[in-house]
Amino acid sequence: MRWIIAFFLLLTSAFSESALAQSTPFLRTIATHQTAQLGGLVSYTLKCPAGYIPTNYSVIRQYQFDVYSELDRNLVDRNNTAINRSSLSNTIAIDGGGYSVTHQNTDHHKHEHEVMVTCLSLAATTDNSLVLAKTAATANARQLGTATAFCSSEFPVALGGFSNADGPSQLDIGAAPTWGTSSNPVLLADLADGQTGPPTGWQVKVFNSASSAIEIIAYAICGKAPSLQTFVYSARVPQGIFGTATPFSIFAPVPEGWAALGAAFDSSSYGLSSSIDAWLQDGTVVGALQWYPPMTDYDSGTAAVRAFIMGASGNAPAGAPVRAVAAVLAVPTAPESPPTSVNVVEFYHAGLDHYFITANGDEITKLDNGTFVGWARTGASFRAYGIGSSGRPGRRPVCREYGRPEEGLNSHFYSASPEECTASLQLGGYTVQMWGLEASEVFQMDLPDAVTGACPVGGIPVYRIWNQRVDSNHRYTTSIAIRDQMVGKGGIAEGYGPDAVALCALP
Repeated sequence: MRWIIAFFLLLTSAFSESALAQSTPFLRTIATHQTAQLGGLVSYTLKCPAGYIPTNYSVIRQYQFDVYSELDRNLVDRNNTAINRSSLSNTIAIDGGGYSVTHQNTDHHKHEHEVMVTCLSLAATTDNSLVLAKTAATANARQLGTATAFCSSEFPVALGGFSNADGPSQLDIGAAPTWGTSSNPVLLADLADGQTGPPTGWQVKVFNSASSAIEIIAYAICGKAPSLQTFVYSARVPQGIFGTATPFSIFAPVPEGWAALGAAFDSSSYGLSSSIDAWLQDGTVVGALQWYPPMTDYDSGTAAVRAFIMGASGNAPAGAPVRAVAAVLAVPTAPESPPTSVNVVEFYHAGLDHYFITANGDEITKLDNGTFVGWARTGASFRAYGIGSSGRPGRRPVCREYGRPEEGLNSHFYSASPEECTASLQLGGYTVQMWGLEASEVFQMDLPDAVTGACPVGGIPVYRIWNQRVDSNHRYTTSIAIRDQMVGKGGIAEGYGPDAVALCALP
């Protein structure tokens, strides 16, 4: 009864085709899945379509602590010719351009990783033009250098930015929007969560690993975009464990009725190895593509960005409330279509003593008619947002994973936490993959509050119980009585808050 990966790839394709009637998004996501053998070199080029310029480059590691050495990272034009970033003066040179990268796996095992470039459309401005502002600064030998470029009064809004770092000796540590002026700057880290106005500049942080001082350059991508707003999200940077940084993330949704232009992340000096992932309207979480062995390249096409997921490893001092801050840049757009919902139906197999839920119509039909033998409805169900639906800004994609029978499993797992989805896939480490990813979005649901377990107003708590047996199985129920009954049989309630709420269903 396994829901095979090919089905989801076809489903994603069908959804993308249905979206072709929509206008071209201001932000395009281009990605590639790369495999690097032990000690191996990997080279690739990611380029934006014509009419777009590259704004952000990010490597999303399959395992947070994978180590590789970046041998070069060239900014290239549409003809794949490397651009001298120190002398770059306009966006015409990078229209249709991207990044050409070579890196080496320096670990003792194979690497799988996803590389993502975001591309900003010239149409994001009122006059279809983007210009560069730049400022130089010095980074001393083996020190971190900071440079901030501010936009001019003629093109006053910063829509993105980057540095002249090229990889081997100049390492990008961070890039984030700034507000105010060069004499009175306001940094992203100083802003409270919520909505604020358009940034006026861009700050970059570059670590100089060379033995002599170097010049670093901050580029701000500037334009006329008076309606642009910034949405700020933050999280507390965790302490390291026995000197090792602790992974954490920030989920930064694009509000309904807004179109993303980009995102940035400032985790201060205590948040390291940051990356930016994206959840798209077609149901794709870009970083999850590395768990699909057949997948190679991805182009979001007309699919809008639903949310950005900022990942980092934190090593904050004990007792210090250090914030990591994310920013989403967006402009208002036409209202979304009304939310769509699906019925998530529960089935039970008496022979296996396993429970199973699904919202897929074809699968429900085959469970009902006996194509999948031994399953029967329990009569229980709950509602969720459908694939690609609009809805609450905080809703998240629910992943679906399949426990591999060759590893003693034969069951499915669902979660609306991208971190939990990844953590499950990482069980077994580099040698054994116990769970396989079937889809990064089968429907959408809210997560409860991480501390209290409370659902948003109107949300219905969904409880998840693990049977704690060798033949692992999870049950999902809205009934506290059923949850307690399953726990009484030896199960473990998994979730947030004192009541262990795992998900929040629609009313």
